[in-house]
Amino acid sequence: ELPIPTNNYFLSVFGQSHREYLTELDPKLEPNLVQTLHLMNSSYVNGKITNGASARELSRSNEMQDGDVVRQAFRRTLCREPNAVEMEACLATLPKSKNRDEWVRDMMWALIASREFLFVS
Repeated sequence: ELPIPTNNYFLSVFGQSHREYLTELDPKLEPNLVQTLHLMNSSYVNGKITNGASARELSRSNEMQDGDVVRQAFRRTLCREPNAVEMEACLATLPKSKNRDEWVRDMMWALIASREFLFVS
């Protein structure tokens, strides 16, 4: 459990309340430029995607078909199955990638950077 408030830049950028006043208990749900830049340039986020267990496990699993990798990536990030358009779009990017590791990392980054991931109601 983290002490409240904690000094974590990532949490403060994405709306962690200081909990000093009751009016600050609601999270900031509207995206802003700082959040966008943090996701695009953050070594924290990039490190989690590059070295995280999910991406590494998905990219190195030779038993999984490409469609199964896409389904697992969606389940792990958005907690749902991809629809047909999303599945097709993800699979279409595979031939453009240098290798399967890069493809999985790019797909995970795209899902994590999506509005659906960031602002689930």
